Amino acid sequence: MKGPFDKVAESELQILKALWASKEPLSSSQIVAAVSAVTTWEATTIRTLIHRLLIKGVLKAEKRDVQYYRPTVTEAAFGKHQTARLLDTFYSGKAANLFSALYQQKQLSAADLAELRALLVKEIGHE
Repeated sequence: MKGPFDKVAESELQILKALWASKEPLSSSQIVAAVSAVTTWEATTIRTLIHRLLIKGVLKAEKRDVQYYRPTVTEAAFGKHQTARLLDTFYSGKAANLFSALYQQKQLSAADLAELRALLVKEIGHE
């Protein structure tokens, strides 16, 4: 399960989120604008994070009038990997342990529980 996903720092995730939201490649100036809207980071910090993601292989650059960047991984694939990593790291690979922790900490609303129940019913095929 090791790969470029494991190398993405929490701060670098902001760059990926900006790119995933745009659904098209962005220039560094566009990324700076998008990330600056949700953080207090300086442009130099954001450009450093872009460079790190390039080195890690999580971003690709394409030359147009300026460099444009795009992620090499989809948001769905990244989320799936991170979820599996969370389960393996903290919950012995068992989703039931995660849901138990969420339930015990009162992190699941009645709506969440109803949605989970509907998913389980659909998966099992009966009520």
